[in-house]
Amino acid sequence: MQLLIILFLSWSLQPPSATMNGREQNAAPGNRIALSFDPNTPFFPSQSDLENTLRAGINLIEFSDPTYFSTRSIDDFFILVSTSDRYVTMDQFETEMADYLESTLSKYRAFDNIYSDKLAGLKLFHFPDDFSPSFKNLSENYIDLLSEEVNLPLYYQSSKLMIEPGEISPYRFVSTYYTESDEITSMQNRVIYFEPGTDDFSTLKRLEELLKQSVEFNDSIIIIPSDWFYERLRVQPDLQLVFKNYTQGNLIPFPYPKIESQIPDINVAVLILLIIWVLFICLYKYRSNFPDSLYRYFLNHSFFASDTMENRNRNFSDAFTILLLHVLIVALFFYTFSSQIFSHNGLEALSHNFPLLLISGNELLSFFVLGLIASIFSHVISIFWIYLFNKSMNRIGQAIQLYAWGLSLNLIIVTLLVTLSFWNANTIWIYSLSALFLIVWIMSFNTASIDGARSLERNRILNILLTFGLHTVLIIGLILLLFMNPETYEPLKLAFQLR
Repeated sequence: MQLLIILFLSWSLQPPSATMNGREQNAAPGNRIALSFDPNTPFFPSQSDLENTLRAGINLIEFSDPTYFSTRSIDDFFILVSTSDRYVTMDQFETEMADYLESTLSKYRAFDNIYSDKLAGLKLFHFPDDFSPSFKNLSENYIDLLSEEVNLPLYYQSSKLMIEPGEISPYRFVSTYYTESDEITSMQNRVIYFEPGTDDFSTLKRLEELLKQSVEFNDSIIIIPSDWFYERLRVQPDLQLVFKNYTQGNLIPFPYPKIESQIPDINVAVLILLIIWVLFICLYKYRSNFPDSLYRYFLNHSFFASDTMENRNRNFSDAFTILLLHVLIVALFFYTFSSQIFSHNGLEALSHNFPLLLISGNELLSFFVLGLIASIFSHVISIFWIYLFNKSMNRIGQAIQLYAWGLSLNLIIVTLLVTLSFWNANTIWIYSLSALFLIVWIMSFNTASIDGARSLERNRILNILLTFGLHTVLIIGLILLLFMNPETYEPLKLAFQLR
């Protein structure tokens, strides 16, 4: 029976470049839909749900826990086994291949013990770094080891929209990734994971286009998240007939829900930005020294610095308030940058590879909190760094005055960043403004350290070296550490590339 299943899947999942003779085409099972079950979602199907699935012509399911359906009967389904190896970087693949091999074989044996005559394929990875040239070579070695025991078709879930025929080997097939926002001009892959969007109408329209494209092939598999499938089936029972006809090689028009006007979601970034601006305007209007200090810092900087170092400017409460505002500004910057640069899958990849920093499912909130922590830590270190190395300073407020006011420029930059992100501007603008934001942050420290050193009668050069110089070396060192350490660089690179 297992041999029949393997032949069954191997016929249906030949890569697009492979030629099939007439006998193989007749043996192919046609156009199929598979449901993917995620154990992390709260949804769990009832036995009635599973029976409705079969009535819809769907008898192929993908899941990762062999005990997931222990209380349900799935005798009439074929199974695509999914491993738990998600967002794998090439450094992890190479150094931990033995661990991946052991866990995959362990999972395969567990499934084989329970569903030995129902296994139809084994998914090795979910969104790995298949952008890397070394992925193919490492996969060949890995599959050679697996094939000594596993005799199922092996595949993985890619985040790419299209896979070139030469990229499929050594896997039997690759599942590409389509979202509700992707334009489907020409379907080049026969196995596709479809990710629904938040808008039901556009999601169903895109799925219908995808099914129309796939029905042109003699064989194809469209993988759909099970929770979305059952939710739509409950709201639109007629979809069962649509899917049933599709699996029989026919495609009837989709029933579409009524387009209802929706209240737009509150843009968190815009709301936080408005709060910051309200606070800033209140400071400007109701704190009499605030406008004077702000103008003098930018328009008469040398006078501002000498005034501060000679203790003529003793009120540092406004500067301290600017620091507190900048903590919020940095948190907003982290939130906005991450929401624009990383896709949903990219954020999940980051929380998977950096679980101590980011909370899975709340990655944007995690970035906001990281911004708060990073800015508080940075400001405290910077102020004490300037103060302790400068013997002419007799009050820590002097260091705060010199350091804080320059950071107010970042309010303008983050305002532009939020505005451009609201209008979905090109990422080159996001990167440019983000770089400018970091430059202002760094230069606020360097400018303050030079301003403080000018008041020294002796060891002025030494002070600059211990502040400006050492700070610059530290920043360069952190950048090199980020890009030269594969444990940090490769997960970040993968997150940037994922759609």
